[in-house]
Amino acid sequence: MANSNKLTTEYTDKQVHIKFYYYVRGKRGSGSVYLSEGLKDLIRERGYSSLDYGFNVLTQDFFIKFTNTEGGISLLDKDKECKTKFTSNKLVKAVLDQVEDIETSIPYELQEVEKHIFTINKEISSEEYVQSHKNLIQWTATEQENSEDKSKGDLWIKFYRQNQRLSGTLSISDKLLEIARKNKMTHIQFGYEREARSVVVKFNNSGEGLSLLNTADEYRTFGIGTHGNLTALNAAGFKVNFSSVYFLAQKDGLIFQVVNSNNNDLDKDLIQWISNEEETEEDLNKPGKHQKNKSELFVRFKNSSFNNTPACNIVLSKAYFDLCVEQQAENMQLGIDPRNNTVYIKLNRDGKGIPLINENPKYKYAGWGISVMFNTINSKQDVLKMKTDYPLEKINDNLFKIVNVDNPLESSNFEDNNVVWLTNKNSYLKIRKSGTDLGKPRETIFFSSPALDLFYNAKEDFMDIGFNLNREIVAIKLTNKDTTFPISKLNQKGQFIVPITSLNLSIKENNLKFEPNREYEIKEISSSLFVVKSDRLERDVIDESNLLWLSQTK
Repeated sequence: MANSNKLTTEYTDKQVHIKFYYYVRGKRGSGSVYLSEGLKDLIRERGYSSLDYGFNVLTQDFFIKFTNTEGGISLLDKDKECKTKFTSNKLVKAVLDQVEDIETSIPYELQEVEKHIFTINKEISSEEYVQSHKNLIQWTATEQENSEDKSKGDLWIKFYRQNQRLSGTLSISDKLLEIARKNKMTHIQFGYEREARSVVVKFNNSGEGLSLLNTADEYRTFGIGTHGNLTALNAAGFKVNFSSVYFLAQKDGLIFQVVNSNNNDLDKDLIQWISNEEETEEDLNKPGKHQKNKSELFVRFKNSSFNNTPACNIVLSKAYFDLCVEQQAENMQLGIDPRNNTVYIKLNRDGKGIPLINENPKYKYAGWGISVMFNTINSKQDVLKMKTDYPLEKINDNLFKIVNVDNPLESSNFEDNNVVWLTNKNSYLKIRKSGTDLGKPRETIFFSSPALDLFYNAKEDFMDIGFNLNREIVAIKLTNKDTTFPISKLNQKGQFIVPITSLNLSIKENNLKFEPNREYEIKEISSSLFVVKSDRLERDVIDESNLLWLSQTK
């Protein structure tokens, strides 16, 4: 979506926005940038002649800077008039690859955070800019000017991406390698200091970190494998920009600080050095990883298929599976705290979640289908990933937290009242539009098969639908009291085991508005009471005494 903060020039109320276009022709791509008339007016008014852009080296937030000096991307044509469109593959690719929710051909309004400095698609106050961004932005034009002679004269490092994932190789400058060679150092180790908000590196000959030597024991300046360092830096909040050169300042002996990291004073005692045990994404996905971690509690989600449809399975480590057997758990249920996307696993013997025991009955050590719960957890944003081992933190004998280093908001405290416990049965109510009736679309209530199973297997013989005064809460109740909505258990399980026609009529008469063709989850509150939710991550809060039931409106 375009940023809602509007910037207007002094003399016009035209919108000030920018568009990005990217075209692929054969194996090559072409990127271009479009400037609105309002933005062109602003450029003329302020006398800008060029554009620079950069990223916060820690948060990767994107900024644009307009200047009237040489360097950067020229905004003027040969007649010194402001261009409407200019070509820049590097700028467009950087924006599309690294700025969240940016799409081509969409106008994005600019927000001015400081004189000449703008952001797009994210609201940042002037105070926040000064405190959290100003000293951490690496500007592209400045980098190019500073890096003209970097190959020989400066201390720098640069990362190169491999396979479109958070893995890659490291290159270092000749001057930096010369320091290592002169001091007979064989390894370079990364670390970070949170208080100073700095990334640091140091040389050593004790085997810690990344080897500077190739297989022939010769020094190398490029192609150095990063082995989980990028994952560890990312997890600590220091995101790597693969398009940037990071310049270093020598601090103490063989310790160097990335100069863009605020240049704050370092406290060597607070530096957290990344060890050789840090696992890479490749390590996590290697076959046999489960055997290596036999003694650890962890789970993994992996791709599978069911009836030719993509699905998700959960696999348990041997240690966690043994614990489930030891606890005599019969089911496993996932839950999520929507406030911070912290995910939990609860073992139980009351049938909630997925069964751990097969029909024999024996425990089955294999993948369990968990698609509905996995998709619900990831319905608003990607919380859990496939092919990743997630360690489990034990809260009590039956409750565990999935430790997710990619979630900076993850909570350290379990609060059951805030956790939404999920089911793997996709029970839902839906209003379907099918055909026409006297020229108007025909709407019919529809229940999913798991919902019909629930009604068919219930001890009660009647059902009812309730709602609160503002009709924001809808509930289903199973009862033995005659509600005029009987559950017919004589027929085969199907839509007509419940009185679809009369239910549909009562819903219309009482103005219960369900969006057509949208699934509303039927979530269990008790064995005979269910809440109908449009958002499966909403809390299951309901007060039966405050509801009016359809049977009472007859």
